[in-house]
Amino acid sequence: MIIDLNLSWGFVLELCVCEACRLHSKGAGASSVASLSVWGPRGTPASKSPCDQSFVDNAARQKGGRKNVKLCAVICEPRFVVPLANIGSSTLYGKSKVSMQNHPLWNAIAILVALLFVPSFSVASAQETTIFMIGDSTMADKPVIPENPERGWGQLLQLYFHSHVTVDNRAVNGRSSKSFRAEGRWDRILERLQPGDWVIIQFGHNDEKSDEARHTDPFGSYTDNLRRYALETRERGAQPVLATPVVRRNFNQDGGLQPTHGDYPEAVRRLANELQVPLLDMTSRSRELLIQLGEERSERLFNWTTPGEYARFPKGNSDNTHFNALGATRMCDLAVAEIKKHVTELATHLRD
Repeated sequence: MIIDLNLSWGFVLELCVCEACRLHSKGAGASSVASLSVWGPRGTPASKSPCDQSFVDNAARQKGGRKNVKLCAVICEPRFVVPLANIGSSTLYGKSKVSMQNHPLWNAIAILVALLFVPSFSVASAQETTIFMIGDSTMADKPVIPENPERGWGQLLQLYFHSHVTVDNRAVNGRSSKSFRAEGRWDRILERLQPGDWVIIQFGHNDEKSDEARHTDPFGSYTDNLRRYALETRERGAQPVLATPVVRRNFNQDGGLQPTHGDYPEAVRRLANELQVPLLDMTSRSRELLIQLGEERSERLFNWTTPGEYARFPKGNSDNTHFNALGATRMCDLAVAEIKKHVTELATHLRD
């Protein structure tokens, strides 16, 4: 729910109550979620909350030519606490004007507005950082619509980081380390890449394909492509991170997983060691998870549907490669665990 308050001196205060805020409100309880931002007459940020918890709404980060930053107004008890139960629920989507008289939010609003007129007040802000992600459909953003249950693990990564970090997921369905570059997608990233940024690189699923446009050899062109991505990232003062491909859910009769990626994961490991680039070993971690869950329970992580359950798959679907929301979340959990273990500099930007 988005609530706009047009203040008399030309500033607009925006209140956001959204699911994403819940992810960093565990300490305050599931019912205490809200975020606030104050915008000046020309659409520029007029003030920041002293709360150090915040959330960047990537889906709407460009709105009227401005970066739409939602500043959290809860969690940092006793500064602000805004019970959701006290917020009207007549509008769940879109925007609505509301009266704030005698409303618990007014204290939070008053503090934010007061900051506009305290020239000596300053807020230390962390340096803006972008994490670019390049890869295939297992990582890519998917439409969040009722008829589509599929999700890529990369589209959830933003929720694990503080708001000064922007996750820019450029992964695309069906791309290999070869075709991603050939289509000019990497060039567009290089145009935006800045010192201090990061690039997470995960290919393999489509490098295995036989067609000329995508196929690569594990210890030949595949390794060469990944090396170029990593070195060109470094040339611009950014940091590359290599990731092995997630496994497919192909169980054999003895309860183990049938390898489907051949030498591609090992090629990534060797290159990471050669270049001294951090490695997220998603092949090993995802294999361990699926074996732990077993054949029956692990099905819940993948894009399996029954006939008539989703309009996109009227006859049902049996997909052992792509994830549903639960599976994407579990894979993202694995990636974050690997970041904490092997990419400690990047891990400092993670939420607690």
